[in-house]
Amino acid sequence: MTAELSTDLVRFVCPRCSQQWEHEYQVVHGETPDGEDRDYYQHHGRPVMPPFSQSGSVPCPHCGRQTVGSLAQRRYAASYAATKTSPSA
Repeated sequence: MTAELSTDLVRFVCPRCSQQWEHEYQVVHGETPDGEDRDYYQHHGRPVMPPFSQSGSVPCPHCGRQTVGSLAQRRYAASYAATKTSPSA
């Protein structure tokens, strides 16, 4: 599988208190074995759900309300070939 790496800057604006903040996410853009495009997100090295979805929302640092982000900037880092490994039998 060939994949691209990017760093996404995601902007959050709390709908309750209007607090604004940003987080950087590392993203692997690739393809599933079935040929579907798929993005895999990490924040501080941990796998997370996409911050653009309700399941990936983050709490506002001011009031705690769960907030969905929007893409502010994407920087592509490199392309690489991921290799498949099969478990030993």
